Amino acid sequence: MIKASDGGGGKGIRKVVSEEELETAFRQVQGEVPNSAIFIMKLVSNAHHLEVQVCVSLLFPLPRLPSCKRGIYNTDFRFS
Repeated sequence: MIKASDGGGGKGIRKVVSEEELETAFRQVQGEVPNSAIFIMKLVSNAHHLEVQVCVSLLFPLPRLPSCKRGIYNTDFRFS
C-alpha cells in the first residue's frame, strides 16, 4: 500500500501488487496529495483485527476519547 499522510476519502492511497506498479502508483498518490509525506505499508488482506490510533498534540489536548469495541457479529460500534 502507498498512502499519503494527508489523504482521505480514497484520495492518496493505492494498492500495489507488483513491483512494476510501484512507480506509477507512487506518482499518482503524489499528484493527488501534493507536498504530503508518503508511506509505504504492507497490506494484510486477511486480517481479523483493526486498530486505530489517534495522536493529539499536548499543546491542544482533546477530552479523553472512549474506547471503541465491535463484536464479530455486531455491525454497530459500541463505545465504553
